[in-house]
Amino acid sequence: MKIQHAHWERRNLGLNVYEIVFEHGDTDQFDVDSILPQDAEYICVKVPTAAVPVMKRLHQFGFQFIETQSQMSISHLPPYTSLQSRILKSVVTRASTKDDVAEIYSRIEGGLFTADRVSLDDEFTSEQAASRYKGWIDDTVSSDGSLQSIIFKSELVGFFLIQDLGNGLYASLLAGVFSDVAPLGIGSLINHLGYQHCFDLGAKEVLTAFSSNNWNAAAIHASLPLKLVKQYHVYIKHMR
Repeated sequence: MKIQHAHWERRNLGLNVYEIVFEHGDTDQFDVDSILPQDAEYICVKVPTAAVPVMKRLHQFGFQFIETQSQMSISHLPPYTSLQSRILKSVVTRASTKDDVAEIYSRIEGGLFTADRVSLDDEFTSEQAASRYKGWIDDTVSSDGSLQSIIFKSELVGFFLIQDLGNGLYASLLAGVFSDVAPLGIGSLINHLGYQHCFDLGAKEVLTAFSSNNWNAAAIHASLPLKLVKQYHVYIKHMR
């Protein structure tokens, strides 16, 4: 079991947040009240799938299941479909400019992402959910990350966020498409573009993750040659 003070969430959510991660083999004989600091206001717990005794123990302490997170890896891309190939002829990927970032953040503030555990939790506001995504992007870009804009016929239609983890390993962390201006088919291409960019930079393997609450992401990933790396059930508790 690992306990981490998610100090960055103070900026994003305005709360003292702690994360607990269990691994296979961890015992269910724990007392949440004794292992967490008294200043905890929101707790997120990740439990390996099939660790039922731990899950039952969390229920006893008032934790609620909110999602399953799947971490995947990919080492090659399948050929593009004819539709994707046609769209790609008009697509350019570039490092996000200052104006691009402003538009991306505006879209996020307008509700671009709605399937994460914060957006779905009525204890949080849409402003808090948006702040969390913007903070995630800022932190990643300042730590070997890159925010890339997707341009279709001179129009900004989406973006993706990647990070170099070293030794040929990259992470594709976040991607979004502006459905009101993006052509039909860009949604299915968004992950391809992020992965391909990583491979172009020398990646041998790319990690990604998605939530069970995000049906669209799950469907897109199901169409790609991805390998399941880890899977966790996620439980939460508000302490305030």
